[in-house]
Amino acid sequence: NARLGFSIAAHLEPDVLIIDEVLAVGDLSFQERAFGRIKDLARSGIPVVMVSHQLDRIAELCTDAILLNRGEVYARGSAADTITAYVQQHDATRAVENTGLIRLDALRLAEDVTVVSGQRCIVRISGHISDRLESHIEAVVLKVRSLRSGNVVYVTSSRRLGLELDAPGPFTVEIELQANLPTGSYMLEAAAHDQISGQDIATGTSVMLRVRDPGTFVGGVQLNGAMRLTQ
Repeated sequence: NARLGFSIAAHLEPDVLIIDEVLAVGDLSFQERAFGRIKDLARSGIPVVMVSHQLDRIAELCTDAILLNRGEVYARGSAADTITAYVQQHDATRAVENTGLIRLDALRLAEDVTVVSGQRCIVRISGHISDRLESHIEAVVLKVRSLRSGNVVYVTSSRRLGLELDAPGPFTVEIELQANLPTGSYMLEAAAHDQISGQDIATGTSVMLRVRDPGTFVGGVQLNGAMRLTQ
């Protein structure tokens, strides 16, 4: 029913198109066709209102967004800012045993929030350590979460990258990443982690990273392929 309703609405050239979660219906082929039609309508100047939890679609299509929580407006602004508020709201519901040992103050990208797949980018994380950390505490953990699936696709940390960060006081670290990711929107999240308990003991702010396709590959992984003629 949803597919039929959307097919009719999308081809009537409406004055205003209001869609509720239709992009989650049907197989991948239908979803791609539906999204393509919505983009065409939006680019033609027709107002499009979309209700969805598919964050990557919102980031790609919408110029403005509203986040609702139990019927009340929780956040409003650009798609990027509203998606960040949504993810941070989700993060706030996670049970984190904050020991007070570490405070994560800021996470930001050194340059633009959009990179070409395969390009390098720099993430800066700043915070404060209140007391010397024991060896089982990871002071800085960086997670990359796909907004298409909601899954964490990459995790690294200060110790894994060879940085012993355990002395009290303020700190700022830079993490260089090669964005070998397919086109889409990703959330970068900071945390401190206790390896013994397996729990995060502090969380920080999040920032959204958009990856665009250079046109050199198709698939779920960017391997920076190269080709040469040998014969």
